[in-house]
Amino acid sequence: MHIPNRMQLTGKINFAGDCYGTNSTLRVGRGSLLLKGQYDVSAEAYQAKVVSRGFPLYVFLPKDSLSALTASVQATGRGLDFLQTGSRLKAKGTIQRFSYGHIHLDSMRFDALLRGGHAVANVIAQNRMLAANTNLTADILKRRVNATVKGTMEKLNLVYLTNGKDSTVLMAELNVKGTVAPGAKSFGASGELKNINIITSTMGYPADDVLFGFKTSTDSTQGYLKSGDLEARLHSNKPVEQIAERLTKFADQLTKQLQAAHFDDKALARYLPN
Repeated sequence: MHIPNRMQLTGKINFAGDCYGTNSTLRVGRGSLLLKGQYDVSAEAYQAKVVSRGFPLYVFLPKDSLSALTASVQATGRGLDFLQTGSRLKAKGTIQRFSYGHIHLDSMRFDALLRGGHAVANVIAQNRMLAANTNLTADILKRRVNATVKGTMEKLNLVYLTNGKDSTVLMAELNVKGTVAPGAKSFGASGELKNINIITSTMGYPADDVLFGFKTSTDSTQGYLKSGDLEARLHSNKPVEQIAERLTKFADQLTKQLQAAHFDDKALARYLPN
């Protein structure tokens, strides 16, 4: 990380017993970052507002391909351990303008609410690369999270992910249910991709629905994938961290076969972990 020579910090910081607050603005060049909030240590209660206007992240991380950031986030809540059922959170945010290299992440917004061990969130993206609407619901019980994610992807333009090498556009609907137990280092998920449509520069065609499942713990990993005539199953006595590299290669190969609308299960099998 690089610290620029010219920065200006203005505002106020206040202390009153266990309560701390600030209303400060950091300016770098023509960009600014506003931080306004309060925190009660004894009650673990907080409220915060962060507003970035053309803030030059690339100045701090010159080796990364980050653009200036224009975004805002507001949050109020109580409790810093979100796995505790007594914690509460209400948050919303928007990203008006931001990109990482050639990947555009602008025109995105989210809302989130956590109360009584139940969480709901909505994320909407509407930019040149991605048009999608995703909803998440989760229940927390005894530090275990059971979550459901449902989303509609109206457009994923691969030209922005491949730096112009692939102009394919993907469309799909996603439905996933999963369980996470952070303390036990175990998690699992199952779901489906349906109403898949693939649009290339010369044609468009539907693809078979994809069913999948996955679970891992400290001593085993299991998974399956089924689409049309393709069926693949995975079992290993190793945790997912140790087989992630081969799973990545498997996913890359599967993506290529989806784009070509041709499945070769023997070719896919070569990329599966032992």
